[in-house]
Amino acid sequence: MPTITSSGQRSIDTLHWVGWADQDYIAARVLLLTGLVVQGTALACTAIEKYLKGVCTLSQIRYRSVGHDVSRLNGLLIRQTISLGLDVRFLRFLDKAYGLRYPDELRPGFNFALNSTATLAELDLTVQRIRRGFKFTKDGSAATTKLEAALKARSAELLTKNCAISDSAKEAIFAQPSWSYDVRVLQNGVIMEAFYVVERLLGADHFNRKGLAPVDGSEGKQFILAWPPKPEI
Repeated sequence: MPTITSSGQRSIDTLHWVGWADQDYIAARVLLLTGLVVQGTALACTAIEKYLKGVCTLSQIRYRSVGHDVSRLNGLLIRQTISLGLDVRFLRFLDKAYGLRYPDELRPGFNFALNSTATLAELDLTVQRIRRGFKFTKDGSAATTKLEAALKARSAELLTKNCAISDSAKEAIFAQPSWSYDVRVLQNGVIMEAFYVVERLLGADHFNRKGLAPVDGSEGKQFILAWPPKPEI
C-alpha cells in the first residue's frame, strides 16, 4: 500500500471519518458482546464504511456513487492499488446485514444467519487492518484518536474478547457461548426469525450460512438453524 501524506482540510476530513468510525466500532462491540447481534452487525457495517471513506478521503478517491456498500468501497481502493488485505466474504456479509435495518423491504426467499462471536472477531481484525495505516499528528506530536484513548484507558468495551489487540485468543473466544440470529422470508411474505445461544463455534465459513434452511421433504414445515443451539439444561 502506498504511503500518503496530507495536511490541511483533507486531513481534518479524514480524521472526522476515522473518529466517527471509532465510535461506531466501539458501539458495535458493546451490542455484539451483549447479544444484540442484529443491531451490532449493522453498526459494524457503518463503522467499516466510515473507515473506508476515511481512506478514500485521504487518497482523494471519489466514493459518493457507492453509497453504503463496503464491498464497493474496498473495490474502489483496490483499483487505485490500495489493498488493505480485507476479507471480501466478510464485507459482502456486512453489506447483506445492512439490509436488515428494514425488514419490511426484504423479499421472499431472503435468508441470513448472524453470530455474535464470529462477527466480533472478524470486525476486530478488519478494523485493526484498516486502522494500522493511519497516523495523525498535530504540531509535530502524535494526535490521540478516540480509539487510541480507549486503548490507553484499557476500556472494557474495546478489549473484551478482542483477538486483534488484546491477549484474547480467537480459539478461546470461539469456545465460549455466543448468540445467533437466523431469518428467512417465506414466499407468502411471512418473516421467520430465531434468536438462540450457541455453545461453541465449530467449523468454518461463518459468513455464508443459510438462515432457517428448510428440511428436505418437510414441505416447509421444518427448518434447520445455521449453528447447533446450546442444549437446554
